[in-house]
Amino acid sequence: MSNKKLGYKILNLNIVTTSLKIKEKNYIIYPNGLKNSKRNSEDGIVIFGTENGNNNYCDFVFPSHNSNNISKDENSKDNNLKDNANFYFVIFFCLDDENFYLKNFNKNLGCLMKIKKYEINQNTLLNIGNTFLIINFDKIEKNLKIKIFNNETIKELENEEKNLKIKEYNFNLNEKNIIIIGRNNSCDVSLEDMMLSKVQCCIVFEEDKKSNKKNIILYDGNYQKKKESTNGTWVYIMESQIIYNNFEFKINHTLFAATIK
Repeated sequence: MSNKKLGYKILNLNIVTTSLKIKEKNYIIYPNGLKNSKRNSEDGIVIFGTENGNNNYCDFVFPSHNSNNISKDENSKDNNLKDNANFYFVIFFCLDDENFYLKNFNKNLGCLMKIKKYEINQNTLLNIGNTFLIINFDKIEKNLKIKIFNNETIKELENEEKNLKIKEYNFNLNEKNIIIIGRNNSCDVSLEDMMLSKVQCCIVFEEDKKSNKKNIILYDGNYQKKKESTNGTWVYIMESQIIYNNFEFKINHTLFAATIK
């Protein structure tokens, strides 16, 4: 039965920018897979990555050979994926709610999604400009901890520097409801990164009116002035992420934009 007769959603995936030599910039994904895929399995999974050898294990092949094989549990549902291919991420269609999802597979090279509003969880990894932040919080004490990493810090981590000092900020959310992050000296977390806006993003401790629970919400840009940042705020995709209309995500130096028909 064709996708047209089924009446399911169709995902248009466009490459907005890339530093790689990728000729084709537009891809159509049906519930049963990628249109004109060389893998031609129609299993509802679209595999993005690199390949070893001449076999077609990926639907979308990045022109790069620097990646690590994904590790999979023996009982994982993903065991049908070939072990000798290098996978970055997959897009799949869920029949239960009739939505497309994105799932990271490579721990060292994963996708980041552009956000406007995002509820912070433990070990939330944030990318703004050339800076990475890891955010954790203590639910009982309402303490929020932010660790700052940049390219130099990451190189030092890779080289296992013993005297490595990671810049860290601590806030008590009972005392401070809004934490402002940006390039401005007046920000609560002020970063020397020219890729950032003066106010890049804000962390807000706010109450959910429906549940009466207080949540920690990350907003892109200036929350008080409702002004978005110039280069966006990006969050690492930890779990399977639903793909909605105008969804934007990036991996390494390739930016994708998705639209749903």
